[in-house]
Amino acid sequence: MHELAIARDLIDMTRRHVPEERLAQVEVVRLRVGSLAGVVESSLLFCFEALVRGTALDSARLEIDAIPIRARCADCQTDFELPGSLFQCPDCGGGALALLSGNELDLQEIVLADLAPEAT
Repeated sequence: MHELAIARDLIDMTRRHVPEERLAQVEVVRLRVGSLAGVVESSLLFCFEALVRGTALDSARLEIDAIPIRARCADCQTDFELPGSLFQCPDCGGGALALLSGNELDLQEIVLADLAPEAT
C-alpha cells in the first residue's frame, strides 16, 4: 500500500515548509493526482487522516485534484482526453500518442488559516 508512504511524505513536506508554530493552522494540503499514478484516493485520504490524528496537523485535511489522462496523437496532432484505458486517437485511430497529463503526483499547495489581528 503505497498510499501510506505518500501520506507520510505529504506530512513530512508540510512539516518542512510550514514553521512549527504554524502547523496547527494548516487547513488544507492539496495534491494533484493523475489517473495513471496508481493512487487509490480513498486509501490515501484514510492514511492521511490516520497519520495526522493527535498531532499538530490534526485539523488539516487532504484535498485531491484528479488529473485526467490527456494525450496528443503523433499522426494527426489532435489533443484529447483518454476515456479509460483505450490508448487510441479518437479522430484518426492512431496509436502513437504522447502523454500530456495523467501521471502527476504533486503537492500543489498548503493552505493556512488566516490569523485574526489582535483587538487593541
